[in-house]
Amino acid sequence: MLPKIPTLKRRWLVWLIPLFAFLIVAFFLLQPATQPAFFPVSLGTPGIIRSGSIAEGAPAPDFTLDTLDGGQVTLSDLRGQAVVINFWTSWCGPCRIETPLLVETYNKYREQGLVILGLNITKLDNLDDVKAFVEEFTVLYPIPLDKTGEVSQDYQVLGLPTTFFVDRQGIIRKIYTGLLNESLIDDFLSLVL
Repeated sequence: MLPKIPTLKRRWLVWLIPLFAFLIVAFFLLQPATQPAFFPVSLGTPGIIRSGSIAEGAPAPDFTLDTLDGGQVTLSDLRGQAVVINFWTSWCGPCRIETPLLVETYNKYREQGLVILGLNITKLDNLDDVKAFVEEFTVLYPIPLDKTGEVSQDYQVLGLPTTFFVDRQGIIRKIYTGLLNESLIDDFLSLVL
């Protein structure tokens, strides 16, 4: 039999528990958006599926962006290849954790037609930090630079990292916001390779 809690203590608990929950939520919401984070940045929810024009089963919006190495990349030029578009910034904690796995995945599958685009949201970053990040992790895949934030807005990026798995016909097969792991990558690549 459970012990009875006196009525006065129960009243305090009824108010105290929601107050603590509110304070915790308020603390995380009031953190500056430019501060490095361990959890997905902004309003991202792991595995979120979007509605509207950006959704699984819809065509991936085309874009042309300058790349970190001085070239350009156009998504539609990559038709016929499986494409992983990974939105990131250098200050994003989960982005730093998953990048070595993306580098390993690229090296493992590029001969099978996999292209990874490490799409940096340069509007929220700076080029010196982007260059240092790419050098630190020996990233060999293209790094398109979203200097205006227009592409990340077109793709309705809600948090970082956000990754789109696009099949050889240019159709989005999976959208994932949050930290990827090897098992998730393998599952999602099976949809596009």
